[in-house]
Amino acid sequence: MGNRKLNLRTEVIKGLKFLIGITAFYTLFWLVLSGIDLYPLKTATAYASNSLLNLAGVPTQMFFGDEPVIVVKNVYAQITNLCAGDLEIALLLAVILATWDRSWGKRLWGCLFGLLLVLVANPLRIFTVLAVGYYSNWAWADFTHNILFRLMLIIIIVVYYFLWYVKYDNIRRFFKRF
Repeated sequence: MGNRKLNLRTEVIKGLKFLIGITAFYTLFWLVLSGIDLYPLKTATAYASNSLLNLAGVPTQMFFGDEPVIVVKNVYAQITNLCAGDLEIALLLAVILATWDRSWGKRLWGCLFGLLLVLVANPLRIFTVLAVGYYSNWAWADFTHNILFRLMLIIIIVVYYFLWYVKYDNIRRFFKRF
C-alpha cells in the first residue's frame, strides 16, 4: 500500500512539473511573440492561403495594409497574428519543452517539426474557411471558423504531441532510411 502512495505522489509531482513548465514556457513564448512584428509571417500565410484558394477556383483579391487581407465575394478576411499561428506555436512549443523526461535534442527536434506543422496547417485552415464561404455560404464559413477551426487546433496539437512523445523513435528510424 505504501509503495502505491509513493508512486501516486511521484506521478502527481511529475504532472505538476509538466503543468508548471507548460505555463512558464507558454508565457515566455507569448511575451516574445507579442513583441515581434509577425507581418512577414502573416503575409506568407496570406499568400499561401490565397494560392490554395486560386487553385480551388476561388476568385480572390489581396490587400496589404495594417494586416494582410484576402477578399472573397466581398468578404474581407484579415490575416492576424492568430491566423499566422502565434498561439499554436507558443502552446505546442511549450508542451514539448515542458516534457522533462525527453532529452533536449528530442525536444528541439519536436519543436522544429511542430513549428513546420503549424506553418503548413494555418494556410490550410484559412483556405478551408474561405472556400466553405465561397462554395457554400458565409454562415457555414463562420461556423467553420469559430468551431471547427479551434477544434482542429486542439486535434493537431494533441495528435502531434502524441506522435512525437510515443512514436518519436519509430518516426526517426523511418526518415533515416531516406
